[in-house]
Amino acid sequence: MENKPKYIVASAMSSFIVPFAMVVWFVFTYSFTNPDGTPDNAPIRSIPAVFLFSILVFLFQLAAYTALGNSIHKQQSPNIKPGAVYATVLSTPMAILVYLIATMPGQSEPPSTLLAITITLQLFAFLWASFITGAFVQLWLVNKHNKSINYAPSAPDAQKARAGY
Repeated sequence: MENKPKYIVASAMSSFIVPFAMVVWFVFTYSFTNPDGTPDNAPIRSIPAVFLFSILVFLFQLAAYTALGNSIHKQQSPNIKPGAVYATVLSTPMAILVYLIATMPGQSEPPSTLLAITITLQLFAFLWASFITGAFVQLWLVNKHNKSINYAPSAPDAQKARAGY
């Protein structure tokens, strides 16, 4: 069995288009000051958590796109359905983990249940959009690679096939 390209890193990198766009939007729309005029350092304090979460998401993506690449190569006519399933399967536990952390007992000011559920659903949609972007890129690259290969049998093979060998 030949080693077919799965375009894992390209897919994972393209998944960061959605988060990058969100970071750019955040930087240009957030005032970074409190209503009383003092600096708001909450975004700076959250950088370590965001960095660790990004590493976790990237590792999940590498594993998912490896499995997705294998399943795409096994399909007769590749489509996006497995990518949507992988995106859902990966997004769900991460969103639930964030919900569990947000509603952890013992916090001085726990968020309301509605707020926690809203944030969880928004995170799920955000992660799903990121993962499905990578799945689309992977499918496109695999299909592009498959079209560039000549699958027509060589002349001796075609003659053997017609002769019934």
